[in-house]
Amino acid sequence: MRNKTVAMEIFEKNNIAYEVLEYEAEVFKSGHDVCAKLGVGEHEMFKTLVVKGYSGEYYVLVLSISKDLDFKKAAKYVGEKSLSFVPIKNIEEVTGYVRGGVTLVGIKKEYRTIVNNEMKELDVVNISAGTLGMCLKLKREDLLKVVNVEFADIEK
Repeated sequence: MRNKTVAMEIFEKNNIAYEVLEYEAEVFKSGHDVCAKLGVGEHEMFKTLVVKGYSGEYYVLVLSISKDLDFKKAAKYVGEKSLSFVPIKNIEEVTGYVRGGVTLVGIKKEYRTIVNNEMKELDVVNISAGTLGMCLKLKREDLLKVVNVEFADIEK
C-alpha cells in the first residue's frame, strides 16, 4: 500500500475502520472506469465535485458515479444564481487534492458540503482516498462522523 492520505489519517485519528481499494492509475480515470476496475457498483462509489458559485463561494457536491449533477437544483439549494465547475488547473489549489483524487474528507478549507440524498440509503460507501489509484470503503455513519454535510436532491 502507498503512503497514507490525509483522509486515512483523519479516519485513524477518529478510530474509524476503512478498507483500502487500490487500482492502477497514473492519470485521471473516469469514475466508471474505476468502478469497473474495482468491481464496485456505480451507485456505491461517490464522486466529489467542487464548484464555484456566482458569489465566488466554493461548494463541495457529492453524488454517486451513477448520477449526474443538476446544476440548477444545486444552485437553488445553496442559494446561488449559478454554479460552475472549478477549472481543473485550480482544483489542487482550492482543495489540496489532485484531479481524480478529490475527496470530501480533509479538504484544506471547510467548504459547505452537500451530499445527494441517495447516500442515506446505503450502509457502506466508497470514496476517493485523496489520491489517484486509491479509494476507501467504509460505513456511511462513520464517514458522517468526520465531515459536516447537508443532504439534498442535487441529481438530474
